Amino acid sequence: MVQAYVSTKASIIMADSMLKTSFRRSDVLYALLFGLLVPPVVDGSAKNVLFIVVDDLRPTLGCYGNTMMHTRNIDNLASKSVLFEEAYVQEAICGPSRISFLTSRRPDTTLLYDFFSYWRVHAGNYTTLPQHFKEHGYITQSVGKVFHPGLASNFSDDSPYSWTNKPYHPSTFKYKMAKVCPNKDGSLGMNIVCPVEVDKMPEKTLPDLQSADFTVNFLNNISRSKEKKPFFLAVGFHKPHVPLKYPKEYKDLYPLSKIRLAPHHTLPLRLPLVAWNPWNDVRSRDDVKALNVSFPFGPLPEHFQLLMRQSYYAATSYMDAQVGRVLAALEENGFANNTIISFVGDHGWSLGEHQEWSKFSLFRAATRVPLLVSIPGVTHSTPSEVGSQGKKLFPFLDPLPGIKSDESEYRNSWNAKVDYQNLDLLRSKVHASGRKFVTVGDVVKRTLNSDDALPYKTKALVELVDMFPTLAEAAGLPTLPLCPKNPFKTMLCTEGASLMPLIRNITKKLSDKLEQELINIHEVQSKRTVDKELKTNTLHFSSSADYVHASSSQKLPSTSILNNIVKNLHGHSSALNFTSEHRYHQLNSNMKQKVEEFKDDSVLYEAARKCDPNFVPAYQDRELDEYSRNWKQAVFSQYPRPSVEPEMDSDEPHLKNMHFMGYSLWTQDIRYTEWARFTPSDYKVHWADNYGRELYLRGTDPYEAHNLALFEWCQPLVDEMSKRLRRGWRYALPA
Repeated sequence: MVQAYVSTKASIIMADSMLKTSFRRSDVLYALLFGLLVPPVVDGSAKNVLFIVVDDLRPTLGCYGNTMMHTRNIDNLASKSVLFEEAYVQEAICGPSRISFLTSRRPDTTLLYDFFSYWRVHAGNYTTLPQHFKEHGYITQSVGKVFHPGLASNFSDDSPYSWTNKPYHPSTFKYKMAKVCPNKDGSLGMNIVCPVEVDKMPEKTLPDLQSADFTVNFLNNISRSKEKKPFFLAVGFHKPHVPLKYPKEYKDLYPLSKIRLAPHHTLPLRLPLVAWNPWNDVRSRDDVKALNVSFPFGPLPEHFQLLMRQSYYAATSYMDAQVGRVLAALEENGFANNTIISFVGDHGWSLGEHQEWSKFSLFRAATRVPLLVSIPGVTHSTPSEVGSQGKKLFPFLDPLPGIKSDESEYRNSWNAKVDYQNLDLLRSKVHASGRKFVTVGDVVKRTLNSDDALPYKTKALVELVDMFPTLAEAAGLPTLPLCPKNPFKTMLCTEGASLMPLIRNITKKLSDKLEQELINIHEVQSKRTVDKELKTNTLHFSSSADYVHASSSQKLPSTSILNNIVKNLHGHSSALNFTSEHRYHQLNSNMKQKVEEFKDDSVLYEAARKCDPNFVPAYQDRELDEYSRNWKQAVFSQYPRPSVEPEMDSDEPHLKNMHFMGYSLWTQDIRYTEWARFTPSDYKVHWADNYGRELYLRGTDPYEAHNLALFEWCQPLVDEMSKRLRRGWRYALPA
């Protein structure tokens, strides 16, 4: 044991030495020139960044349509964000996923598929997301689990490269594997289902409570600091990672009688054996061991499946409360109006789908994550812009019943109803408020009958490697170039794409929605005259589009007023034509575009129809905005396996034991996967040596229960998807 420790320590020292001496002269020159050409941000105008990453979080949230979930704080954040419905990770395991999105590189470039190497030595001296902000004058602070701890981040959370301050880890995290979970007989166990009394826990607290406490104190302190630098604050919450340990009162939010089993919770018979993960992290827990579940398939008893799902939901609500505390502190310290916020899960988690638990797979339940991006002035208006003094963007919304919170401040914008009947009364709003202008926020509030900004959603395919360039561009930092095909000697580049063009286009959808409603009003009320008072007080928008002046001018027809309102919302620069003829031509043009898109992919769609006659392209089957269709054509993920048949290390093999690699791509219509032989010595994939294929048509099989890859009539589609998979992620980037 001692010898192994000494050997490991020696290898770390050697690696660190290699790192310090391996920088090429050109790298140093590049860094010096980069620093000279791009001065740090010091003028006080830079936006802060709050980067929230959550362990093992799937999109089981209220804002993602799960009405059972109590996630008010995240839902409130979502109402002021762009919500990405189709966001995917590059590998469904903590360490590789986090290194991937924090460097904006895929696992085949970080060369990290497990937890046991440091990319700066093992692959290349890549610049990280927080490092990029640090190099441009930001104070960078890590709280909780941001980088995966241990060798994957050089036992230092990549300090001092990425962080200005010492990273903070909650002291109680060391009890993750301790026997602290109460059993029915009064004993304590190392259980997976673990509702607890916080006062009876070691140190009388829990890791996420500590992380939230530290974050609140950090925001309090930095708000009082004389050094007014912008900050990049990364906060990593542990729950709902196993064990599902949380304050027991959160379980009351989810009565067991209301919990249901996962849809398609049985083993898919046509699933390749190599694709199966035997969820050994769940099996290692005392309460699961007591069930005497067979290896490798199980299944878990149905009553215990319900208990696990209940505790996953409860742990998620507990985490939501901590997110709410952080957001409230952000606002209380004056940062909400000038802080970009991103919220993301590092990967998903199977909750019984396919008889699977945990992550460690290429199923959608393991690879799809929630992703929210909130940008003041882009995705939402600030209180000062909407003219509601004292209105809070982020009130703390306690999910527990009977506890006082600022719930009255919150309006569920997901259920907001459009009401334009009194749109002409904008004039009286001006007079009633005693001011000479109406803000864009007033117009939005009036038309939505809600105090919240519109929630923006998109089905565009995105990946977590997109986050680094997105946050850099949103903050006004230098953008990242696309990585070359041999990226190992390039310090700063991306293997993703900035989402900012997509975000800017998505936020214009509000005007499109208002336009249609106003067209309807105009058609019904075309003969109505303008209110008498508007004859002398006509509303004019200023060139800045931030407010409307009331002035004595010639009368404008009501259509022009409505036209100007929509024209200026969210920065639209071109006038909108409200005639029915224009709408007809617009719809006709969109239909032609859809036909052209269909023709462009006719080979794929014809093959899909032969595979399943019920196949319908996504743009016909469900609403897909043009930005979604014109964004990435596919997204990619991968996972290693040590063997074809499930073994004890199938979930988390070491690099030397990785002999097979699964690669998946998702389009809007299809998920396709190949499992090929992999040689870890040279990181080479041998595509011709194939050990399994998976093909799912998402429109007719959203739960990925029916693998069609084995059917002869689906072979043309398999061939086409195989060709696209092997071409890789570069071909799928947005134009």
